[in-house]
Amino acid sequence: MPLTTILQTLRDLEIGSERELSDHLMTCIRNKLLRSLGPPVLPKPKPKPRPKTARRPNISEETWAEYMGMRKKLKRQKAQVAA
Repeated sequence: MPLTTILQTLRDLEIGSERELSDHLMTCIRNKLLRSLGPPVLPKPKPKPRPKTARRPNISEETWAEYMGMRKKLKRQKAQVAA
């Protein structure tokens, strides 16, 4: 039985106000869609990018500290040249 026929039958029977009928009809449609299509699937959140200064797992702590020291030194030199 089409949903519009059900709605018209309810109108003819004068059951509730027009607003109540539309609410019930929307609920029926939503329930039918959920039964046939299943629950909505939410997209998985994208992982946050790793900060550039985060140490990678395959690099030792000592090597990473040395790299970060060289990086800071280069930044200081560039700042002095720019000034």
